[in-house]
Amino acid sequence: EQEAFVEANFDALQQDIAAGGGPHLDALVELMGCEGVGDDINTVAQSRYETLFSSENTTPFAALYGLKGEMSMNEDIVLACTRL
Repeated sequence: EQEAFVEANFDALQQDIAAGGGPHLDALVELMGCEGVGDDINTVAQSRYETLFSSENTTPFAALYGLKGEMSMNEDIVLACTRL
């Protein structure tokens, strides 16, 4: 479900992450089962934008699993997300 969403909304998600939040990133956070840490995730995602999208050839799956890896380094996010 998360992979399909990221693949279908990749460009919009990339824009949301660059901006530090937006409706597509919010929807992905919801798909990950995260409660009350949306702002934290937005901050992590935006701060790691260059890593997540390191080249024009970054795939949706690479970005998704890169984001999950970055999120998993934050204990508050890990505890708040049931499908990370």
